[in-house]
Amino acid sequence: MAIDIGGGETGLLAWMLKRNVLKNVNQLLVNFHGITTDISQSVYVEHLMILSDLYTEGFRTFHFQRKLNCIFKEDKGKTGCYSIYMIRRMPMTGPLEVYGPDLIENKTSTDLAFMYSSLLISSQVHCKELVRLGKVSDGGWDVCNDTKYRLSSPCLVYSFGIDNDWSFDDDISTTFGCETHSFDPSMGMLDHQRSKKITFHNIGLWGKPRGLKGTWTMMNLKEIIDMLGHTGKIIDILKMDIEWAEWEAIPNMLATGVLRNVRQLFVEFHGSPGPDSSLLSRLTSLRGIYDQGFKLFWSHPNVVGDNPKIFSVTGREVSGCYENYFLNTNLINLK
Repeated sequence: MAIDIGGGETGLLAWMLKRNVLKNVNQLLVNFHGITTDISQSVYVEHLMILSDLYTEGFRTFHFQRKLNCIFKEDKGKTGCYSIYMIRRMPMTGPLEVYGPDLIENKTSTDLAFMYSSLLISSQVHCKELVRLGKVSDGGWDVCNDTKYRLSSPCLVYSFGIDNDWSFDDDISTTFGCETHSFDPSMGMLDHQRSKKITFHNIGLWGKPRGLKGTWTMMNLKEIIDMLGHTGKIIDILKMDIEWAEWEAIPNMLATGVLRNVRQLFVEFHGSPGPDSSLLSRLTSLRGIYDQGFKLFWSHPNVVGDNPKIFSVTGREVSGCYENYFLNTNLINLK
């Protein structure tokens, strides 16, 4: 059942729950509205009570999406409407396993395209508490604040790819007090101290030893960690939005083992969603991340700009760019 009525969803759902209308509904997709900058506390309580009642009814959220057309003008970090996708609780057979070499080596490019697209919108481990830092729209990121994966104190963050949007870096440094290192050679900025907690480095990330890419200074992750004196330290968040270069950088990270000290890994993956000669290597990299203990806890398509594309195999619209969030299940907090 899909509900998108532009307002009054909580009242309609309350009516349905009271009359047991939802008893035979397996999937419930709802667009919620009604949150404004000046609403009373009672409206938030009303939304929370309906979600609690739906949980009691047996529904579990499997995905949600912030609606960008409702972003507050006064606060770009908040939105007044959101979509929640729910399914009735049912027995689980275990988390999705990333495809291994035995399953992908002899597949056609069309099969690989299906595998890639389905994997990037899945999840493998649950995070009960998400904190959005930075913009609601493109530029912000969702941090897992579960006790098991909570950031260290003090925490350390590497942020690759700024493009003059500091919203995440500023937020993570002030909200959690993290020592944050920001990297982007494309902005024409020299190394500098942006704030007490944020250091900017005019360096780009790739998979080769230190060198030049045009006029840009490039380094691999192990070199950067060693340079900053962080060898052996836990990096609480490693964020990458580096416009396709992730596929060059990740194999080197896997080979050198530096990801094993990363607690949360955020990557914006770029690439054609359709049949493509690079899909085998992309899926191999995703399998490598999985093998080092990382499991997807959240993902969503980036739909800004020209990212939405038609998947040639099905004719359905998909994205050529996905934000994926991983938790290192080998670095669980025991306290």
